[in-house]
Amino acid sequence: MKKLVIVMRALIFFMIGILLFLFLSPLFVPKTGNSKKGFYRAIIQGFYDEPENSLDAVFIGESSIYKSISPIEMWEEHGFTSYDFASPGQKIWDSYYCMKEALKYQKPKVIILNADQAFDAKPLSKFFKSHLYDNMPLSMNKIEAVMDPVQKNTTEEIASYLFPIFKYHSRWSELDEEDFKMANENYHYAKKGYVLIKKKKAYKGDNNYLQKEDKTNKITPESEKYLLKIKELCQENGIPLLLLEMPAPKVWNKTKQQEMTKWAVKNNVPFLDLNKVVSEMGIDWKTDTSDKGIHMNIYGAKKVTKYVGNYLKENYSLPDHRNDPNYRQWKQDQEEYEKACNI
Repeated sequence: MKKLVIVMRALIFFMIGILLFLFLSPLFVPKTGNSKKGFYRAIIQGFYDEPENSLDAVFIGESSIYKSISPIEMWEEHGFTSYDFASPGQKIWDSYYCMKEALKYQKPKVIILNADQAFDAKPLSKFFKSHLYDNMPLSMNKIEAVMDPVQKNTTEEIASYLFPIFKYHSRWSELDEEDFKMANENYHYAKKGYVLIKKKKAYKGDNNYLQKEDKTNKITPESEKYLLKIKELCQENGIPLLLLEMPAPKVWNKTKQQEMTKWAVKNNVPFLDLNKVVSEMGIDWKTDTSDKGIHMNIYGAKKVTKYVGNYLKENYSLPDHRNDPNYRQWKQDQEEYEKACNI
């Protein structure tokens, strides 16, 4: 009987410890809101603030997604709802777990995945991994994600992603009102995951980049494994998957295009490569990129968003919610977005 009491006390003590970690971890994670250094948190947290089953399309991927696709622009023109559930440097396996996470809260009519990630098999850096997993609530999906061998996380790193307090405990003296206020509530992100950049840095390279080959650009076995898992996940949920590649002369080429096209045809997955329609979109490499041809700025993003919005509307029959009172928050977010564009 005494042994049972000791075991029960130890178990209760352990559970109390776990609950304290769960409660305190969000308090210690840095809260930088929508500032220059804090938009990573805003993107992930903002997704959880969207009402359940309210999104018609979900974009998943890395920075080329959240710098090229503006959901509010699509809402303004077509009335369907979408979100950029993306994070910097995201790998294809991270995208798989992000997709699983998204499907816990949303039942979109289409999921759009960034294609270029299939060619990058290097593990995500600790810095970028933290921005994604620190802001994802603890769940079996998150546990599975950070413990997946493909991540190459150490035991210490796994613990820090599951309980960020291990990583940020030294912030105790910095805690302020915003930390306590934001600890257990989601950040409402009016731009719906999009990161607005006005900086212009022209691409000055060869415009015939789609004629260039690089035989080292292959879809690795590990990447293909997760591409297939993503495809299967969409099939299990009855949701169409669309592969999408943004205009990016500094990172895209003929070899990648051929490899991804081959995979898409083989697996019967639509692939929209915007590099093939740069002229049709009206992209000007002198004004529409923020970093010499890697990412779009707001001027390029508007052109990309318009083209992709038309494509989605035509091919997936997405609904128009603009006159639906249940979506009044989108009208308010549109006003906030337009102010940000005009600043």
